[in-house]
Amino acid sequence: MIEELTFLSGMPQEVIGYEAAEAGNSSKVFMSNHQRLALIELNLKILISCICLDIAGNSVGQPDMAPICRSRLEKMCILMTSKLNPFIPPIQSSVELQTDVIEMLCGLASVEFLTKLSIQRKDEAGGNLWQKDDLSMNFTELNCRHSEILVDHLGKYSQFLVKSLSSCSPLSIEVKGLDWVHQFCLDVISTCEDYDGEVALCEDSRHNNVVWTVGCAVTNAASDRESRVRSRSARVLLLLQAKDYLSHSLISHC
Repeated sequence: MIEELTFLSGMPQEVIGYEAAEAGNSSKVFMSNHQRLALIELNLKILISCICLDIAGNSVGQPDMAPICRSRLEKMCILMTSKLNPFIPPIQSSVELQTDVIEMLCGLASVEFLTKLSIQRKDEAGGNLWQKDDLSMNFTELNCRHSEILVDHLGKYSQFLVKSLSSCSPLSIEVKGLDWVHQFCLDVISTCEDYDGEVALCEDSRHNNVVWTVGCAVTNAASDRESRVRSRSARVLLLLQAKDYLSHSLISHC
């Protein structure tokens, strides 16, 4: 199914034709762009549902999540970001499909982020970095490791978030983009609360650039002409304000 999605996404946007072999005979089959988009959407929903069933049978964000489930998740994330970019053809030509892809990316990215952090925690536990009563605990190293995961994740999806929050994007895309940022903040907060700590970003220009870009996109959305966008932006900003460590990281640079 992934191969079929890759094939469909790479076809010309106009009315196209391809050779189809049936019972040893080769015939020309024509497909409109509308039909292609419908097939992409159907295949995406089936594939996502299969991955969700995989995840439901495992503990989301746990290091012992079945390797095959993690592998499928990674492949799906790569497919979505490389072949099914919602801001280039063919996905861009359908607002409905764009919205669905953004929503799917939000869910997949959330599980991917929590899983990576959980695997890192397992490694840290083996090195006694998680023992609160251990005076040798290297908090700086711990924060930098988590900071790397957080910023790498944000950097991987920042282009989608920033374009989603652009005032030029359709209303449904802006709304889904802010929902995605909100979910990401909740994931970071839950991670911090799990071990009663904070993920303080290490001083690094690359970190600041990524965080600054996304943070400014959120604050700019607060003055959008659409009330639904403004309210969701306010929800994110209030959440950040309530958590000083996130507020400092995502807003202070803007």
